[in-house]
Amino acid sequence: MVFMLFGMNALLRIRKRVFRQTQVVMAGIAGVDQSTWSRWERGVRSPTLEELGRVRSEAIRLQLPWDDAFFFTLSSKNKRQRATSQKRGADLTPQGGR
Repeated sequence: MVFMLFGMNALLRIRKRVFRQTQVVMAGIAGVDQSTWSRWERGVRSPTLEELGRVRSEAIRLQLPWDDAFFFTLSSKNKRQRATSQKRGADLTPQGGR
């Protein structure tokens, strides 16, 4: 299954709806400059997993409402494939039962 980063929309939503903070504050949390955070929101650049992890950790530390799905979505093609597999009764659990 392929996951795609939401890009600017997710980070903008996280900043405004979850943290309710400025780009300056969010950049500090992620360990980057405000201009870098702005580029992420505009989709010019993408954060690293480490930077995303810092944002996630801070939300959890502050006990803000959090869902890791904020960062990811299935592409339209993969949504259709998943729906088809589920209709067929396919087992989507990974090998080893996890």
